[in-house]
Amino acid sequence: MTAETFNLFAAICLVVLTAAVLGIAWAVIRSGAEARRLMAELHEEVPRTLRQASATAASVESLTADLASRVERLDRLADEAEETLVALRATIAAADSIVRGPADVMDGAKRTAESMGKGLLSGADRLRRRIAGEDDAPT
Repeated sequence: MTAETFNLFAAICLVVLTAAVLGIAWAVIRSGAEARRLMAELHEEVPRTLRQASATAASVESLTADLASRVERLDRLADEAEETLVALRATIAAADSIVRGPADVMDGAKRTAESMGKGLLSGADRLRRRIAGEDDAPT
């Protein structure tokens, strides 16, 4: 390789190296501009986002406080409903005993009357058989 070829090769390498350095410098400058734009946007958006997050937190806190009182009310309503159900069951049982009491007495009286009627009929039949002589042995 001659000195002129070496110098030509070195000159080409220097031109390529210079172009690469210029490309890298241009990319760094562009990245810096993008970073500045991003920082400006963040500087503008972060306070707004923080205000919205604070407002959301306040709303959640308000809802949580309101929710506790509503849960207490629901708990009291559930207790009242349970007490009402117990009272209603007792009322139904009392009404049933009021209705069933006389019905049971009537059923008992009917059974007693039937039993007495059958007893009288049986006794009258035995008496008739004795008088008629159909029955030799007393029962």
